[in-house]
Amino acid sequence: GVYAVSGLCAGATSGLVRLTFRLVQDGRSVWLIAVVLAAVVVLPVASILLLQTAYRDGGLDAGLSTQITLDQVAAVGIGIIVLGERFAMGASGATLAAVSAVVAVVGLVTLIRAAPVPTPPEPAPTAPAPGR
Repeated sequence: GVYAVSGLCAGATSGLVRLTFRLVQDGRSVWLIAVVLAAVVVLPVASILLLQTAYRDGGLDAGLSTQITLDQVAAVGIGIIVLGERFAMGASGATLAAVSAVVAVVGLVTLIRAAPVPTPPEPAPTAPAPGR
């Protein structure tokens, strides 16, 4: 959950930086550019804070892989949907990307299933009261 949101924040940042340049090139509204730039500043901070919170709660094993994978998915999604980008080799490139995505997801699921389950810390022993 938290790793996924962290990855989406990071990937959205990548896509929005590119979108910012496109908006400036097209001479779009200063307010629209300002809103996108605000997201470019806020999203990576949110990504790092979420990643740190998740790390504190359970380690980085499968979670960091989830974050990295979803970072790429979000960036590609923004590139294709918002910016109208296409794969470099046409249908062959799209097929190669799809196969690579499947391999990445299978590897990610395998890693998540193999990750050790974090155990809660044991309570600290209490010292006997003085004079007893």
